[in-house]
Amino acid sequence: AVGIDLNVSNFCTDSDGLIVEHPRNVKRAEKQLAKQQQKLAHKKKHSLNYRKQKRRVALVHERVELRRNDFLHKVSRYYVNRYDLIVVEDLNINGLIEINGSVMRKLMLDAGWRKFIDFCGYKAEHAGKRRVKVNPNGTSQDCSCCGRMVWKALSERTHSCWFCKTVMPRDYNASLNIKHRGLSMVGWDTA
Repeated sequence: AVGIDLNVSNFCTDSDGLIVEHPRNVKRAEKQLAKQQQKLAHKKKHSLNYRKQKRRVALVHERVELRRNDFLHKVSRYYVNRYDLIVVEDLNINGLIEINGSVMRKLMLDAGWRKFIDFCGYKAEHAGKRRVKVNPNGTSQDCSCCGRMVWKALSERTHSCWFCKTVMPRDYNASLNIKHRGLSMVGWDTA
């Protein structure tokens, strides 16, 4: 079984300690997209050259989407091939996007978390494995060792428990909590 914590600093951190870096497809294509959109702005609307340039802008967007889908398929395939139970957070992505600022919003939308969760679900089902979604509330605040809540600001990237003196990366702690919740949901919990 594996617990996966989806986060903005990198794409995800799993309960085995693997950190998957975010490819940041939109950021890589921003200059090219801005250049093509600027060219489009200088064309006369509804002319033949305008339509051609509009197609070029659409192709840049399409390449970004294809790169994102390729990345998400590869990561979801990695987890389905290696684990019988994949536990992910049941995130309210629309709610997160409304709360956070424009920089965070762009990163969240570029990540494609909902697609990743869906890809893991149908691939796991096809392979005879399980994908479970758990409530994300408190996964990064609770200590994965002693279970007590240790409040920390979003900017704090290290989990440091006052009670059991455990110190580990915040995202790794959250992934362990996600895994424990998933195991208890399906009845595989041994503790």
